[in-house]
Amino acid sequence: PIVMVGHLKDDQVSERNERFRALVRQLQKEGDRRLYFLEGRELLRPEEEGTVDGIQPTGLGFYWMAEAHLPVRKRALKAK
Repeated sequence: PIVMVGHLKDDQVSERNERFRALVRQLQKEGDRRLYFLEGRELLRPEEEGTVDGIQPTGLGFYWMAEAHLPVRKRALKAK
């Protein structure tokens, strides 16, 4: 399985993230059942405490990122 992850700050690179999402959707539509996409904006919570400067994660931020990855990776590993 492949888990692709969007950029953390979608508002700053929204066009690039949208092209990325569209590519993943297209590949999934064409039959790639082992390709997953995780929205980058879901990796950090809205509170700024998870970052040093609004983008660089702190220890807490990395913990939240791991929490966001877990369900997607579990689903990817269970898929046949």
